[in-house]
Amino acid sequence: MGGSVTAGQPYIVGEQGREMFVPNQSGTIIPNNDLNKGTVVNVNITANDTQGFDDLLLRRRSIIVNVINDALNRQGKEALV
Repeated sequence: MGGSVTAGQPYIVGEQGREMFVPNQSGTIIPNNDLNKGTVVNVNITANDTQGFDDLLLRRRSIIVNVINDALNRQGKEALV
């Protein structure tokens, strides 16, 4: 069913039979029915001077990718790169 897990606390999990899971850190288990849902990441940019904006985005590409990867990882999904 998914939900929060606490480090060191045992949980019974398993889609094809019972398994015991004891996480070494707190986190979240994402249920199977939520794994294929899309991830929406909204990025709001306020630009007073739009000259050179494309260049700025290219220079900040790694930051933007990291923000998206963090959002994906929080949902238990694979990172972009």
